[in-house]
Amino acid sequence: MSPPEWNEILSMSASERSKHGSASVTMICGPKSSGKSMFSRLLTNRLLTTQETDSPIAFLDLDPGQPEFSPPGQLSLHLLSKLNFGPPFSHPDGSVSGVKLIRAHSIAAISPSSDPDFYSTCAKDLFSYYVSVLLPMNCPLVINTLGWILGTGLELLIDLIRIARPTQVIYMSQHGPREVVESLQDAIKSSPVLTLPSQPTEYLPRTSAHLRTMQYMSYFHQGSMNSEDRGWNSDPVTSLAPLEVKYTGKAAGILGVMFLGEQPSIKMVRDTIDGSIVALVVIEDMAAILSSKGREELKRDIEDQSGEDTFMDMDNNNEVVVKPRFTEQSYRRPENHLILLTPEGIPYLNPATAMSLDPTYSHSIGLALVRGIDVRRQRLQLLTPISHNTINDIRDSGKAIILVSGKLDAPGWAYLEALYKKDADMKEDSKRRESEEGTQESRDEEGDDAGTDDQQDHGDGFEKAPWIEILHGDKGRDVGARVWRVRRDLGKTGTSG
Repeated sequence: MSPPEWNEILSMSASERSKHGSASVTMICGPKSSGKSMFSRLLTNRLLTTQETDSPIAFLDLDPGQPEFSPPGQLSLHLLSKLNFGPPFSHPDGSVSGVKLIRAHSIAAISPSSDPDFYSTCAKDLFSYYVSVLLPMNCPLVINTLGWILGTGLELLIDLIRIARPTQVIYMSQHGPREVVESLQDAIKSSPVLTLPSQPTEYLPRTSAHLRTMQYMSYFHQGSMNSEDRGWNSDPVTSLAPLEVKYTGKAAGILGVMFLGEQPSIKMVRDTIDGSIVALVVIEDMAAILSSKGREELKRDIEDQSGEDTFMDMDNNNEVVVKPRFTEQSYRRPENHLILLTPEGIPYLNPATAMSLDPTYSHSIGLALVRGIDVRRQRLQLLTPISHNTINDIRDSGKAIILVSGKLDAPGWAYLEALYKKDADMKEDSKRRESEEGTQESRDEEGDDAGTDDQQDHGDGFEKAPWIEILHGDKGRDVGARVWRVRRDLGKTGTSG
């Protein structure tokens, strides 16, 4: 639904573009579930239908929890040339006609709360790409932000305003908080902050978590990315052939595994990533994963080594000097301590030397679900819609790929798809048998039998399925198997005086 106040701002934004023809920058912010994504979609469509110009629209999506053209946990810059009428799960990776991905970064979480600085750095890099690549094309920019508007979230919004210097800021709530609107107004200064009513919440049948799950399912069940023939595979993900990636040796397909946020012990890396969703990040330059301290240490280590990772250069006095070359081979050398090996041989980027990630020298190409880890063959089994050719081209170009784990939602939907499908198939078979019998008595008998079979055979054939543990009868989990939840009020005595 589009309230009259929305239509007025949409019309005004389109007329301003028609009148001046200059590239406007519109930043849309507001509380959660206020209609930011819906208004952003309406605004980009209205700007695209302005008759006086046919230039595309730039869309900077900074909402990792509910992105429009990418899977959750990702910030992205897209170029739009066609109208968008579908919900996000109809284009979960943006590879549809009229949508072009310019650049993307993964924060491996649905909220930047664990690392606000990294989120801000990624946003700055994407905006710099807009300035250098799309602004010369006179493309208006629409910025969709996250629904975190208090505390650190407000600081991030103010920082974004100072970076992008929007021509207008639209706040999707007329109920404040007042201090938030005033802070945004102080940051933008030259232009007013326009407040609009939030979208009616009674017409929202699904929560944000439901929408993210739909986005994940659509992403992993789609056909090959970058295909004009959009299609989805309805089979359980466990039945799909995984992409096998060797994780060690000379022909290793990945440089290593990195964790954003909490760093697990080296013995827990396998259990942490198995059955989880990870981001595939391309390392354009090895400087992307080294802190300044780590870079200096690696420089000294390379200078002390044989010299095969060094090159000749000129210093400021035009004298020949030997400088280190930061290569994938230098990272893998055990003596440099940049990559640790888990007991299974999985390369683990050393958190003592690696930084979170530098988006200037890296970018995300999508997500993968770790289906399993074949320790004997030293291979990761990944489920991903990213084509093999895309990954091979990246490796052939000399760039490295790392898997980034963070705080993305656990894919519970993927764990149970095969069980749900088996249950549905059994019920369908039962209905077919009932129909063939043709009498009420036989239908009742067959129905009772089907119910009994359903309970007896529900786990049959799934004992070796990934991620699934079948508990028979009254069997329970071992002591310590449950996740401990720490109370927030630890330390309070509950007494006064």
